[in-house]
This record gives sequence, C-alpha cells and structure tokens, in this order.
Amino acid sequence: MLIKPGAKLFAIFLVLFFVKEILKNYNNKAIIFLYGSFFLVLIQCGLLKKQYGDFTISYIDSVTYYNYLGSKAVCLSQGKKLNQLDNPRMDYIFSISNTETKKIAFDDLINQISNNKFYLFYAYLSDVYDNSTAGNTALDYTININNTGYFKFSKIFFFTISKFQNMFFTIIGFFLSISMFFSSYKKEPYFSLISFFVLYTIFLSGISCSQGDRFHLPILSFVLILIAKKIFDKTKHSFEPLQK
Repeated sequence: MLIKPGAKLFAIFLVLFFVKEILKNYNNKAIIFLYGSFFLVLIQCGLLKKQYGDFTISYIDSVTYYNYLGSKAVCLSQGKKLNQLDNPRMDYIFSISNTETKKIAFDDLINQISNNKFYLFYAYLSDVYDNSTAGNTALDYTININNTGYFKFSKIFFFTISKFQNMFFTIIGFFLSISMFFSSYKKEPYFSLISFFVLYTIFLSGISCSQGDRFHLPILSFVLILIAKKIFDKTKHSFEPLQK
C-alpha cells in the first residue's frame, strides 16, 4: 500500500474477508506482522498529515485519475487523442498544492459521471484493453552501446514476446479467475483470493493508459498458480476411481 496506493482497496477487502480469523487470533504471536502492517500505514498517514495537512495514504491515485482516465475522457468527448506531452490538465493539476489535488480530482470525477459518463466509461474500457494488449515499454529506452548487429532484432523480438505474454496471461487469468472465484470460495478460499486479486489488478489498470504491460506484470505468477490448480484438478478428476 505504501508503494502502490491502489492496493489499499484490496487490503481493506482482505481485512474484512479475514476479520473473524483476526479477532479469533488477536493475541497470537504471528498477528504482530498484521499489527505491524497497520502501524506502517498509520505512520505514512501521520507523516503526510504533518507535512501536507491531510490524513491520507497518498496523493498519487487522484493525480493518476485526473491525468490519464479523466483527461482521456475529455479528449474523446472533444474528438481528440490524448497527448500527455501536451496536456493542459496535467499542467494544471501539478500547479496546485497536494491537498487540493484530491478535491479537484474528486470533483472532476463526479462532474464526468454526471455529464460525460459515456466517454468516461469508453475511456476506461479503452485503458483496460490498452494495458492488456501492450508490450513492455521499458524496451523503448534500451540503447545499442556496443553497436551489435542483432540489437534491433532482439528489441523487436523481446517486445513481441512481452506483448503476447501480456495478452495470454491477462485473458487466461480473467476467465480462470471468474470461474475459480465462485467455485473455490467455500472449500478453498485461498484460490478465490488469488482470483479476486487478478481481477482487481486488471480492472484497476483502467485508471491509467499507455503504461505498457507494467500494470499486469504482478499478476503473472498468480495466474500460473491458477493454471497449475486447474490442471491439477483435471488430472485428479481423471484418475479418481469410479464410484459404485
């Protein structure tokens, strides 16, 4: 949560999901790690309160919405294409104080929901699609220092791999997560939580655009777990003896 504030909603969901276990084990030695996590968040909020006057985790989420999703929705309504190098909204949001950014971003969101909901929703879906099908933008910054002849080919090759990897794991992860979230939450809630995290990450990426695959990279290992679980269940079912 301290590094990526968008995770705060997922963290709140986890606390609510396990609230019975937390209360049951409130004096267990291992619970100190959970208390430590709460303490870290409170320290972050306290320091921001002292420095900026607001008791909050971060200001990044508001700025991200205003600069990307909000800006894209406005551009679409005007028949324009969003260009972050020439974005008056970005210049404006960075010209005001940190404490004002949350209010400005929230007011803008309410206004767009009321008066520009179609393009806001269209921009959101466009962002999710973009972040689900893009390659790794970090490769754009690689430099051919040794002037090797295969550099350009390697760059295109690895970018293509990252693009198809992103699409494959996002699509597989999306459908597997929907299926396993409902089928596992009673018997094996661990896999339901993984499914929720995968879906949460995919849907949350819609707040920003033109980010390559970086939003979806964290879910790749979890999708592999879901794939392994699905294969294991199918294999186990195939070898189970017939009931008489």
